[in-house]
Amino acid sequence: MRMMRYTRCFLVASFCLALTGCASGGGGGEAAAVPGVEGNRISIAINNDIVPGATVTVFIIPELGARRRLGAVGPNSRRTFQYSPTQRNLDYRLVGDVQGGRDRESLPFTLIGVTSIQWDVTSSSARLIRR
Repeated sequence: MRMMRYTRCFLVASFCLALTGCASGGGGGEAAAVPGVEGNRISIAINNDIVPGATVTVFIIPELGARRRLGAVGPNSRRTFQYSPTQRNLDYRLVGDVQGGRDRESLPFTLIGVTSIQWDVTSSSARLIRR
């Protein structure tokens, strides 16, 4: 009886740990798509216009949830990432983690009707392109 209780506790703890790991994984490049939803991806074009030039690691942060790493953009360059949001009606922000410098952050925006985003890292406003 006692052994079953320990086994059950171990299984529950393992399950919780696995869920925590999945939620905070912060995988790069592309978030998982909503199952069964085609065309849910949003293109996010980043222009790294930091002066003096520095590499910027870009994250997208929903109001509810953990930040998601999109990837790094080299000095004076542009890069486009794909992101599949789980909910479009939340507020999101883009954050640029500047290597050796001050982080940059966009103003909040929602993804309702948005097909792509363009963001110059030195600007607080992200340009939203809608359907």
